[in-house]
Amino acid sequence: MSDPSTTLAKFPVFYSLAGKSILLAGDDATLIPKIRLIAMTGAHLHICAPSLKAAMEKLDLPSPQASKLKTLEQEWAARDFTGQALAIGAFVCEDEAARFQHSARRANVPVNLVDRPALCDFQIPVIVNRSPLIIGISTGGAAPVMGQWLRGRLESLLPGGTGRVLEAAASLRRAIRARLKTPAARRAFWKALAEQDLLHLARKDSLPEIKAILQKRLEKADSKEFGAGRVQYIQIPEHPEDMSLKTLSRLQNADVIICAEDVNPEYLGYCRRDAVRMAPALEASARQELVSLVRKGNLVIWLHGSLATGKIQTAARALRSAGITVQIDQPGS
Repeated sequence: MSDPSTTLAKFPVFYSLAGKSILLAGDDATLIPKIRLIAMTGAHLHICAPSLKAAMEKLDLPSPQASKLKTLEQEWAARDFTGQALAIGAFVCEDEAARFQHSARRANVPVNLVDRPALCDFQIPVIVNRSPLIIGISTGGAAPVMGQWLRGRLESLLPGGTGRVLEAAASLRRAIRARLKTPAARRAFWKALAEQDLLHLARKDSLPEIKAILQKRLEKADSKEFGAGRVQYIQIPEHPEDMSLKTLSRLQNADVIICAEDVNPEYLGYCRRDAVRMAPALEASARQELVSLVRKGNLVIWLHGSLATGKIQTAARALRSAGITVQIDQPGS
């Protein structure tokens, strides 16, 4: 199993195209879905696809999107790359696709060639659209069908109204910061919202109703309830693939991560990237730093294997004597 903390086949970036000019060109019908997709971003589309004229006439885009299409009657030329933010091509002939790529790179315009990953500077992922929530899925061109399958699974988990919930939540961000003072408390509030309320709220049609429900949740929220710091010891299996979903969820919500000497370092790849990473705090000075972090409301996850059990008990007693809440999970819990 590769270490997820050290390998990243592609770097995912969510890039605003609103108001930018995008060149789309080609003679392959696979260009049409890309035109529909890019039109949704608010970009200005510069289209060179005369052989696809009949298909273009059937696009039937909403007026705001259609008004941003500039369709040329001639094939693309090198001059068409001037001022473009991106270029997307779909060609039957591979030589023509390679020529399009070459011209784009000479103009310093990032280029994508549909179904030709070797010629692409960037790839267009399978998209789950619950704007403002957007999920992009890429298999690097290795297994597109797998990407589509994952899209279906995720869309079934996220109702169409998920975006309305996020829009309502965004309107309360300032109020949430004012009521819940620590990052840990706010993170716990958002986590509770996602786990307990998201699906219920996403099925409501009224944005004001969703905002009212969230406001009531916030009025009942308490920094002590949502932001109480603690140390949680978790004995984990040797290999990350044997980790339970419950443990994975805990790792992704921890503010501080400590790994005992007998823990596979691959586990760090499953933690939040902004989580503080500490060595086992067995010495008094290191333990005091840990106590300070917990008192600020941080959730500390201390991972250990079976070999470190004795040291864990000693460290836990010292932390409890300092008034710190300590939870020791049994294997498999």
